[in-house]
Amino acid sequence: SYYYGHYKQPSVNYDKIEPYINKYLSKEDITEEDKFLAYDQKQTFGLEAATILWHFNVRGEACYNLTEDVDGTDPWVHNNSIQWLAGFDIDLPIWNMNVNVQETGTYILGNDKITDSATELFDVDYNVNGYSNNKIVANITTSFKNDQILPELTVMYGIENGDLVVMPKIVVKPTSELALTASGMYLWNKDDNSEFAGWNKNNFVQLGACLSF
Repeated sequence: SYYYGHYKQPSVNYDKIEPYINKYLSKEDITEEDKFLAYDQKQTFGLEAATILWHFNVRGEACYNLTEDVDGTDPWVHNNSIQWLAGFDIDLPIWNMNVNVQETGTYILGNDKITDSATELFDVDYNVNGYSNNKIVANITTSFKNDQILPELTVMYGIENGDLVVMPKIVVKPTSELALTASGMYLWNKDDNSEFAGWNKNNFVQLGACLSF
C-alpha cells in the first residue's frame, strides 16, 4: 500500500510563534511561510500479510514513513519512522469465545540528531520515555443464549509509557428489536509522562439503548 498526504495532527514551529504574533498585532500580511502550525507532508510505504496457522488467524503489517526531514535535524518537522502491527485471533471451544491479541509499535528514526537540550524538548518527535512506542491490545468476545447476551472486554497496555486501559462492555438483547448496552473505561497511568496522562481520572460508566421499529 502507498499513501501520499499529510500528518493529521499539526507540528509546532516555536521559532515562528513570536514573529507571527508581532506580524498579527502590526496588521501585516500573514503568509503560509509565517504560520507556526503545519501539517507535515509524508509518504507511507506499507506491506501487510495474513495466514492461518493451526487454529490461529495470524496477521502482520509494517510501514515506512518518509517525510521532508530525512536527516532528522529539523526539530519542527517529523522525522522518518517505521511502524508495525503483529497479532492473532483464535476461536475457543467454550462460550463462543474469540480472543484477539495485537502488538503495535512505532520507532522514530534519526532521533539522535538534535543535541541541544533546550531544542530537543520542543522537538515534534520528542518523548520523555524514548523514541519507541509499543502497545499490547487484547480483545475478548463471547456470547450466551443465542447471541442475546454479548460480553466484551478490551485491554490495552503501553509498554514504554506505562498506560493501562480496560474497557468492559455487555450488550443484552431481550428481543430482536431492543438492545441494551452497559460499558465503561478504567484508565491508569504510571506517572505524568504517560501517553494518556491528560485523561487521568476520566474513568466512566455509560448505559445505552437501541430500539428498532
